[in-house]
Amino acid sequence: MSKERSGKAGFTIIELVIVMVIAGVLLFFALPTFQDVHFFSNPENARGKTIQLIDALKRKAVTDNRDYVMHVDITAGLIWVSGDAMDPATMKTARENGIQFSGDTRVLDVEFPGAMPLASDDVQIKFRRQGYSDMALIHLQGETNDVTLRIEPFLSRVELENRSVSFDQCM
Repeated sequence: MSKERSGKAGFTIIELVIVMVIAGVLLFFALPTFQDVHFFSNPENARGKTIQLIDALKRKAVTDNRDYVMHVDITAGLIWVSGDAMDPATMKTARENGIQFSGDTRVLDVEFPGAMPLASDDVQIKFRRQGYSDMALIHLQGETNDVTLRIEPFLSRVELENRSVSFDQCM
């Protein structure tokens, strides 16, 4: 019982479905790898490092089961992190190793919902072990344009707005 071939070469629908399923499974496992990549931020400058720091803090708070605080010292142009288990010497070291804004970018202010933008020496944004953070906008001034980093309480990533926005423009 042999079937004669009609002379047409090609793939059957079953073969195509199997290839699509295999590609889907590979894509399913590959996507989390690209979750930490920010395509529009340079990881070498202070803005890119800040975006990576915020994303890492959201994950680290849950993973370590600890609360973390990101300190934004606007007058010094410095962002650094403290944890609930740090002693004063470790906090001093963390501050010295923070992200320093200089030259092309500087921090203008930090805005919380329902409050006026803060431009003080130490603004604190909390990242909690339960998986959420304070909602805040960090306004940065760059050489070419102003940008806003939007931190949402329950989203795992920081949103980069390529303009300066306030909370009424975000909602």
